[in-house]
Amino acid sequence: MLTEHEKKLFGIKPWGDNPPPQDQGEHNWHDLSINYNDLPQKTDTAIIVTGWRGHLKWLKSVLTQYRFTGKFIILAWDNPFYAFGLRDYSDYYIPRPQVLILPHAFVIKHITFDCNKRTGHFWNLRYAEGIIKQFENIKYVWDVNGDGLWEKPEGVDEIHKIMGDADVMASSQEGTCIHTCSICYKREAFHKIMDNWFEKMRVPVMGSRSTEVCVYEAIDELKLKVKEAPIQPLHPDDGTRELYHRYNQDSTWKRVLGFRNLDHEIQYLAVERRETPGMLKEYIDIYNEGMYLNDHEKRTIYHYYVTGDRRWIYMFWDQGCDSDYDRRYYELEHYGKEPIYEE
Repeated sequence: MLTEHEKKLFGIKPWGDNPPPQDQGEHNWHDLSINYNDLPQKTDTAIIVTGWRGHLKWLKSVLTQYRFTGKFIILAWDNPFYAFGLRDYSDYYIPRPQVLILPHAFVIKHITFDCNKRTGHFWNLRYAEGIIKQFENIKYVWDVNGDGLWEKPEGVDEIHKIMGDADVMASSQEGTCIHTCSICYKREAFHKIMDNWFEKMRVPVMGSRSTEVCVYEAIDELKLKVKEAPIQPLHPDDGTRELYHRYNQDSTWKRVLGFRNLDHEIQYLAVERRETPGMLKEYIDIYNEGMYLNDHEKRTIYHYYVTGDRRWIYMFWDQGCDSDYDRRYYELEHYGKEPIYEE
């Protein structure tokens, strides 16, 4: 886990007004050079956080928690700089410096087209893999999404123990579908799967290829051993297996890592009119008047985060239903002429 000094060094706590001294002080420049320049060589685990612009509202919270693992963190970013969609401010596209200080390494792939959730995900991993290959000390490789939070980051080694002699274990799976939102690989298995996937990606397919299918096909063809997490997430209403953890429900990943799939949680808070304390405010990066939020969130839940007025939650629900014919667009006063605050 991180020391108080490391929390300052990595931007989790304020450093202060002055840089570290050259020759004296509790943590001088020589101390930092000796103890921190070789960080990638000091851990057995790399965590690849794949992300894109839609993850910016979660990224500060997510990366902070991954940093608390003490493992080597790589942020692999989906290149967003299409010439036909450029804007004048870079914060709209990539993490700002206060967030980029949190991972140890930052890689950004070449521009890809069509289904970046699939094509982009593969190339993010392939670029990050190039870093991992340089460090033989890394024995475990995690592939996690930029909206996947670990409330208990200290549990990462416990997952490795549960994994045992298996090559792969994911947060959730059902039959041949191994969900790739949070998945752990042994080092050699990861490289073999990436090579297998790379050969498939040589052949363009419109609509790309499902990451879950590509991972499963590689596992099947390479005869790798999969460990199913002992407790799988179930839907709270009907008890069926629910791969996305969208209800913050019980699972091995929840118990050991405090795993939360934040983007799916907020989507289903809106679509199904569900509520959670604070409506995930503690994890939202409300930077520059909520510029990271989508249009629906800016119109509605953002104002709840800023004011605490619950009427904006009601508006969030009405406008967030999953079908156009069921959405309702009312003025704020429809929900009451006076603000409604929680006790």
